[in-house]
Amino acid sequence: MKKSIKTHFVGTNVRWFFAIVLTFCFLFASGSTKSQEEIVSLKFKNIPMGEIFKQLTKDTGYNFFFESNELNLDTLISYDKNEVPVKVFFKRHF
Repeated sequence: MKKSIKTHFVGTNVRWFFAIVLTFCFLFASGSTKSQEEIVSLKFKNIPMGEIFKQLTKDTGYNFFFESNELNLDTLISYDKNEVPVKVFFKRHF
């Protein structure tokens, strides 16, 4: 009888251990997705897209990669919004 009680106790500890580990994994995963929702204030008028990418890189630390034939960096863009997620800006212009 003592043997079955001890086995049950060890099984409970292992379950708690895995529950704690999974909780931390989910917390770190949700933190990494929030970082993709960087908020910036953008205000510019008739600025080439290339300059906007440079400014966004400076403000957010993001690096942008794209094929040169897919995007014209000389396109002039005007935008005036406060506290907008970078994702929203790109959805509007691409």
